[in-house]
Amino acid sequence: MTVSTTLQSKISRTKKRLSEDRWSTACWLLALFGLLIALSQSMRGVLLSRHHGTIDGDIPVVVTPVEDPGLHRFSARVEASLRRTTATVVMTADAFYFSDMKAFSEDFADPGNKYIVRHVDREPQLQTLIKTMDMWFAERSRENEIRPDGVVVFAPSGEIPMPIVMQVMDGLKASQNIQKVVMAAGIL
Repeated sequence: MTVSTTLQSKISRTKKRLSEDRWSTACWLLALFGLLIALSQSMRGVLLSRHHGTIDGDIPVVVTPVEDPGLHRFSARVEASLRRTTATVVMTADAFYFSDMKAFSEDFADPGNKYIVRHVDREPQLQTLIKTMDMWFAERSRENEIRPDGVVVFAPSGEIPMPIVMQVMDGLKASQNIQKVVMAAGIL
């Protein structure tokens, strides 16, 4: 009987060892992480706006056109020039400020030559800005005979997140008076 008991004992231990599920927990964790990755990627794809994927904007870097006929066949050209009367929009965390470039450069200390559109609950009021700027363009054209040149210089402060900057740039182009938005920096 001892042989039979020993054999029974070995069989029992082998069954016990084979029935221990060592890989089940690892497989479940791996499947859970894979599912989380798939869900997060699909949620990211659903929540990203299709409209604000790429926004056209100009960054002034060249004063005179540079020709590169060599490898790239690239030729820079001046599409618009910035003047003292070019509209300028400065965006801070609290408000939009707008006027012409002269108000933000030569006459910066004069508070009476800039217009302000405050954010409501820290949300930019872009439609209010566009309506107010359209009225300003019309008044400026009527009283001072300064026609809008289709260009606005946009200077966001450093604390404004890039998605909001892109939305504002895209929103500014909704105005019939603005065709180009030129990014600026260094005002704030």
